[in-house]
Amino acid sequence: MRQHFECVLPCALSCRVIDRFSVLEDSCEDSDGSVPFWLLLKELLRQNITAWPSLLDLLETISVTLRGSSAAAGDYGSLRLAIANESSFFTDIWPSILRFAVALPKVFTSETIPKLAPGQTLSLSQSQCASLLAHQFLCSFESPRPDFYDFSVWYDSSQRHPLAVSAYLHSLFTYFRVRGTQTRSEVEAQVVEYSLWSAEAATNPDQATTLSSHCWETTQLSKIGIRKLTLHSTEFHNIEHLGNAGAVVISANKDIGFGQSATQEELHVGAAPESCVAVLFTPQLKDEQALSINSAQPIIQFKGQRRDISWKTHDPLVAGGRLLFMDALEIDLADPGPPSDDQNGDTNAGLLPDLAEKNMERELKKAFAAFTSWPLTADSTVVTGSWGCGAFNGEPTVKLLLLWMAASLSRRNLRVVFDEAEWEYGSSFEKLIERKSLKSVADVMCLLRSVPKSTRRLDVMQWLNDNE
Repeated sequence: MRQHFECVLPCALSCRVIDRFSVLEDSCEDSDGSVPFWLLLKELLRQNITAWPSLLDLLETISVTLRGSSAAAGDYGSLRLAIANESSFFTDIWPSILRFAVALPKVFTSETIPKLAPGQTLSLSQSQCASLLAHQFLCSFESPRPDFYDFSVWYDSSQRHPLAVSAYLHSLFTYFRVRGTQTRSEVEAQVVEYSLWSAEAATNPDQATTLSSHCWETTQLSKIGIRKLTLHSTEFHNIEHLGNAGAVVISANKDIGFGQSATQEELHVGAAPESCVAVLFTPQLKDEQALSINSAQPIIQFKGQRRDISWKTHDPLVAGGRLLFMDALEIDLADPGPPSDDQNGDTNAGLLPDLAEKNMERELKKAFAAFTSWPLTADSTVVTGSWGCGAFNGEPTVKLLLLWMAASLSRRNLRVVFDEAEWEYGSSFEKLIERKSLKSVADVMCLLRSVPKSTRRLDVMQWLNDNE
């Protein structure tokens, strides 16, 4: 079911509900006792919302009408606090949310948004993004699939990372404050692109070499640079840092999107609300697929990750570059390779899954799909941290060498960013890539294959240094 959904807009004629609170006249009901949801929602939005109690009543009415309860929103405590911290919420922000919410059927000619297909790009104007975001705030989308979630995950007072959630809500509110000051022509002129790309579709010779190993011997390694920062930052999403030809690797989940914590993916998506709408039409990523989002505007900038984060609002606002959402292999669940019994009879005991041939092939395809998702120019550069080495427990040296291979095959340069906690490792990696023996893509794969598959995670660099 996850792969066959489409996003039904709240204004769709097919979206009908039971009018539990008798908002509409009885004459609006059909023979089954249901009414058009859009008709009901428009009536609710006519209310004069000037304080928290009336907004809470509106949100609760929408949620109970669609879902039978407040669901993930719980007691709405985090949302109430976030709104209390925004002095202009009911004078500037709420009118903007309302403006874009009611404009939904005007900015979309269709009542549905089909899921993205490989090789397809969906271009949305900022006014379309704002309308979708307004309804994500209202939680007025019917669930297109069982695992669908909306901004209600940020509303309950019980949050695993309250600071991150407050930042995400501030980003959203600032977004609507800014959009509320812009004219219709201004918000329709700017476009955000969402592209689903597959390694199987990357066959254009102008875009890349090839993923086939027969050309690896003749494919020279791309330029690779190292940058050391005190803390990781979302600043590389800014077009002024990234340039029009660059892209940032996002360590994503296969179900991409926002969340309640402060992973790299959640920080980048929360900082740029226009990225959030991608959850409405992006399917679960397959092994050979990646999602590219171009020109989503960053509203805030984060420094740090997880529990150690800080943030500031962009003032003035900046333009956004390209984000590459790539889900790394979940190493805890990965197959370590062909069966191999140890002395105790344990199958595959002690083998490093990152080094299994099929797992390296999977990661290479994933990165190649992402890196070939935009037009190639002489300065095309991919910016990455230690992709897939946090919650997914990837081996950093293996992952970074595979990314270098993918960048070379796609004819992009690679820039690897390390924070202060990673500086020592970064220096070791810098020495590794300077080896004179590494000239082609084939050389890097040969190096990876030379590492014993029994090597422990985080020990690959040491083994390579000891066996140079």
